[in-house]
Amino acid sequence: MKHSFDVIVIGAGAGGLTASIGLSKAGKNVLLIEKGLMGGDCTNYGCIPSKTLIHHARKYAAAKVIAGPTSGLENYKAGIFETTRNMVEKIRQDESPELLESYGMKVLLGRAEFIGPHSIQVTAKGGSTTVHTAKYIIIATGSKPRTISIPGIQDDDILTNETVFTLKETPKKLLVVGSGPIGCEIGQAFSHLGTKVTLIDRGEHIVSREDPEVSELTERIFYTQGIDVLHHATITKVEGRLAHIKQGESCISLEFSHILAAVGRVPHSESLGLEKIGIELETGGLITVDRHYRTIGHKHIFAVGDVASKAQFTHVADDMGRHVVKKILFPLAKAEHKALPRVTYLDEEIASVGLTSASAQATLHPMDILTLTLPYHAADRAKTDELQGMIQVTVKKISGKVLGATIMGRGAGELISIFTNAMDNNLSLWKVARVIYPYPVLGRLIKKLGDQLLSYT
Repeated sequence: MKHSFDVIVIGAGAGGLTASIGLSKAGKNVLLIEKGLMGGDCTNYGCIPSKTLIHHARKYAAAKVIAGPTSGLENYKAGIFETTRNMVEKIRQDESPELLESYGMKVLLGRAEFIGPHSIQVTAKGGSTTVHTAKYIIIATGSKPRTISIPGIQDDDILTNETVFTLKETPKKLLVVGSGPIGCEIGQAFSHLGTKVTLIDRGEHIVSREDPEVSELTERIFYTQGIDVLHHATITKVEGRLAHIKQGESCISLEFSHILAAVGRVPHSESLGLEKIGIELETGGLITVDRHYRTIGHKHIFAVGDVASKAQFTHVADDMGRHVVKKILFPLAKAEHKALPRVTYLDEEIASVGLTSASAQATLHPMDILTLTLPYHAADRAKTDELQGMIQVTVKKISGKVLGATIMGRGAGELISIFTNAMDNNLSLWKVARVIYPYPVLGRLIKKLGDQLLSYT
């Protein structure tokens, strides 16, 4: 059967763009379909606006400490939200339909729905429909914020990462429901801008995927910045601008100007017509895929990114898209197991890869592993720049094989790649510590970890 395209890609986020651009450049006839904004969540609601806000909030806070409040500084603050939106527009220009079509692909704006295993119906915003077929189809529809319901408040009054960047001015009192990366990052940024921020945390630790000592250090830093954290807490109802909160066995009430929901994300898998072709979804809407990201029962249909991965990171979607390109171009390509790093972009970045110290202790024999920890100020650069933080690596005893690493402090997101590379290429701590690191870079902490390992052998 002759198809109208070699490949149809549904969704123009990180995974979809990577796959469609890669396949187009390789000579494949590609149709890219997007029902919303080009660039997906990362460009429009995630990494780009949040990191822009974080950058300018830090600049504002640092300048205020040095110069004190000035009219120029307050004008700078007033323009931060517009600056953030302008950056989104700038990045989106690099992902415009016109630019993408210059690579040789076709771009359609509209809602995609399966009407057969190889057939996609596209409904444009005006209501017109077209049908297209392809040998391969890639689902890359991403995810959306998980919603919360609070008695007494309208859903439109609850901010998410999709609406918070539309604000025209800084909130006065912000309640953040959730204490994961999104809630902590945005909460700290607003705190730098003068907002009174309170994190409402159901559990015992903020950034709970990290080791408890990282969570505790983060909370101590938040305390010094005026950010309150309520553990084991839930908003039970809202009356006007007063939130009633149950915390353990007690109840408290807090005034607020805004509430931000940061309680996770759910896959965008509805309305695709997957049930018509027998693609089943896991609980929560996740599409099940094999190690090559092929859907079960339809090896010509792939799913990448948040719609098919519990690890909801842009770099994961990108890597999945790259593997699908390779699999389509070279059908015998093998799947690779890769270490997965993650970064939370606070003032003191938190970066991790592999096993945390706690998970290593829980899953491996304690006598076989060794966890090495150093404070940031073990490096002279941390002393000169007045940096706080820590670096921790868990290794196999004697061999020094890297099982995982956690870094907290400035530049952690860059440093973690050294350990990610070590894990992917089976390099021991002995080998990564043997490298000559320029003095006085923070990377010399790794040499000191190697010295520490030597003292245990």
